[in-house]
Amino acid sequence: MLVLDGSRSPYLPTREILAALSQAVSPEFSPVDLARNLRERLALLHGVTVDRIALFPDDSTRFERLIELAQDRPVSLFSPTDFDRASLANAAVVEIERSARFRIESEQIEAMPPKAIALVMTPNDPTGNAIGVSTAAQLARRAALLILDERSAEMQRRSMVPLVEEFDSIVLMRSFADWAGLAQNAPAYAITTNQIAASIDRSAELSAGGLNGALAAVSNAQMLDAIAHLVRLERMRLYRMLRKLNFLHPFPSDGAYVLTNVTRGDRNAIAAALFERGIVVCGPRTPGLERTLRFSAISPVATRQLQAALVDISRTLGD
Repeated sequence: MLVLDGSRSPYLPTREILAALSQAVSPEFSPVDLARNLRERLALLHGVTVDRIALFPDDSTRFERLIELAQDRPVSLFSPTDFDRASLANAAVVEIERSARFRIESEQIEAMPPKAIALVMTPNDPTGNAIGVSTAAQLARRAALLILDERSAEMQRRSMVPLVEEFDSIVLMRSFADWAGLAQNAPAYAITTNQIAASIDRSAELSAGGLNGALAAVSNAQMLDAIAHLVRLERMRLYRMLRKLNFLHPFPSDGAYVLTNVTRGDRNAIAAALFERGIVVCGPRTPGLERTLRFSAISPVATRQLQAALVDISRTLGD
């Protein structure tokens, strides 16, 4: 079965990271020592000072302290986006529809309540859109706090890190899940101002095992970036292939996947026909995406297999 319904690289974690995770954590290094080491390594990796790095558990609570910092301001979400709204249960959420091509443009920025919290996933899942530096700057000027959920940051073409030094209201939220394939007990981290970092840091709650895995990932940053580059190349190949079909309209993507609009035929019927041919794809359940399918970028072989199946299915579609 060819699985093309994921949003992460299929090549993770690397053997080096798995080997590090299998080793017992040395008792001479406490979680406090490991967290300090991780902050130092992340600061060096991103070219920022150590006091701009905050660590915390990678779970639904990672946004809570940020929301509290903004003193009960409304939270603006830009939909469609596959964001866990349970983490915003105590906030007043304002949903703002993206443009027809799922972008955040001047109309969406003006629709955001002034001095609200802007929460933007970039690249966005499942649409694949990544906002540009100029858009982020416009959002930062209008919002009291701009939270950029960059869990798949390594897949996009630009870095928002320089903006953190320009604006004192930007928080970049990063994850080791998409970049390194780590899940259980792995920390998440933020790059932001030293004041915000100190307020949201929860490194005391992290386990030695999770911190050890994150340190292994940073040590293998060059390998992980090379893997991300391969996925980006395959994403471009996948996009070009899908453009040639007369019943799917792909959208440009900065994620590890490509979202397409079904212009002819039934979305669910096409997904079922692909399953019959041994291919699993994602039919997003996000409101507004009922006629879309999302395909993961894996390898040239997988793209060719998908192409053959889609061409075969196209012969059975009615006008």
